[in-house]
Amino acid sequence: GVCPFHADCLEGLASGPSIAARWGKPAHELPADHPAWDAQAWYVAHGVLSTTSALMSPSEASRGKVRIVIVRHQHSANRKKAHGS
Repeated sequence: GVCPFHADCLEGLASGPSIAARWGKPAHELPADHPAWDAQAWYVAHGVLSTTSALMSPSEASRGKVRIVIVRHQHSANRKKAHGS
């Protein structure tokens, strides 16, 4: 990773500068079917999973609370967009 403090933290692995360092081009120059996007999705998914695990017990996550939080966030974002906020 490129983070000068942690090397393999989420920012060090999934940031724009890390994409450029790993693949030799900035993200905006990579085509949609480039293998970099699978790697980036993996890093981001694991970052979300780690954050969720830190905030919820496994039993809460297995009962669907993670999904509820995501749906509520999306609903809130859609309402803000609809009201011009």
